Amino acid sequence: MPPFRIALRWLLPVALLLFFASLIQPPAQAAPAKPRPVPPVGSPEYGLSAFVFNQPATTRRDLGMISELRFGWVKSLFRWDDIEHDYQGAFDWTEADRVVRAATAADLKLVARIDFQPWWTRDDTVRNGPPRDPQNYADFVYGTSSPVLILEPPP
Repeated sequence: MPPFRIALRWLLPVALLLFFASLIQPPAQAAPAKPRPVPPVGSPEYGLSAFVFNQPATTRRDLGMISELRFGWVKSLFRWDDIEHDYQGAFDWTEADRVVRAATAADLKLVARIDFQPWWTRDDTVRNGPPRDPQNYADFVYGTSSPVLILEPPP
């Protein structure tokens, strides 16, 4: 068989296959769904943690840097043991008030992370753990929230 006939024998079926394949349209793909617009909200607001409790020498500097970075919140550790050390109801708000006033002066909202229970709340010597009576913690948190809320900067 001459080479021309061999080529024609394969060329014709391939050409017909390509022709018919071009007539078949791929299934219509759904247009990608438009993402729903995100409603404008005043959040999320961002902040940083700062160890300013019992650090009066560096508090202004640290809170100033957080403000300069344009963060609106600062989280600071408030040790329960430092505020209500000797016995239940014996509060010393001196350092807590200083931290709240410093955050207010830096135009920062404050998240007080309450940790480290006083010795009188447990029967053992564990340094940081839940109190024997959860009501002691509830009473302390309730007492803590009042001064912080009063000194929060106005909106």
